Amino acid sequence: MSGDHYTTLGVSPTASHSEIRAAYLRVMRATHPDHAHNDPIAADRARRANAAYEVLGDAATRAAYDRLSHRRWDRHDPATPPAARAAGRAAYSPSRVDYALAFRRASLRGAVTVLGLGMVLLALAGA
Repeated sequence: MSGDHYTTLGVSPTASHSEIRAAYLRVMRATHPDHAHNDPIAADRARRANAAYEVLGDAATRAAYDRLSHRRWDRHDPATPPAARAAGRAAYSPSRVDYALAFRRASLRGAVTVLGLGMVLLALAGA
């Protein structure tokens, strides 16, 4: 799923949540597989629109997307790393799955930490 999520939905990066939702619904009405039977291009566009709305529909993931991937490296910005200026390509674009996996791992680490502390407290209380 390459490409920019904003261009997939046909909105500007400054669009509000309601504009993004309206654009998503408009694209899905036109390209949903139930309406565009046996059209692989429409099905692919519907999948890309769905992925774009998953990222842009949530404020936190949209902010992370804007921070990490939407802005292209500016070749003339002195703050841009030299390797990125030379390559002239976009930054890494994590998918929503990456965010979910990171959240699950952090939650698991937190639970293991709390469990370990609880066991230590129980051992101290029993001593």
